[in-house]
Amino acid sequence: MGVTQINEPTSEYLKLKIEKDVRDRLFRYIGIPLGGGGLAALVALIFWLPNQMQLAANSDVVQSQIKKHVNDWMNSNDGFS
Repeated sequence: MGVTQINEPTSEYLKLKIEKDVRDRLFRYIGIPLGGGGLAALVALIFWLPNQMQLAANSDVVQSQIKKHVNDWMNSNDGFS
């Protein structure tokens, strides 16, 4: 078993191929999942969350709690005189 030697162009080709494989794997296994998660979070913030907040704001329970707390505040010493 002797030492295997490769010439300079082959060495450069292997170096570039390894670098390309590393970049491709980083993108595939880290970049795509992070980008997809960020996109899903943006969609949730833009579309889903405001609808949920609107539903909660229109709820009878929420409205009654708001009225109760406003009345309590108005009747307390911190409210208007």
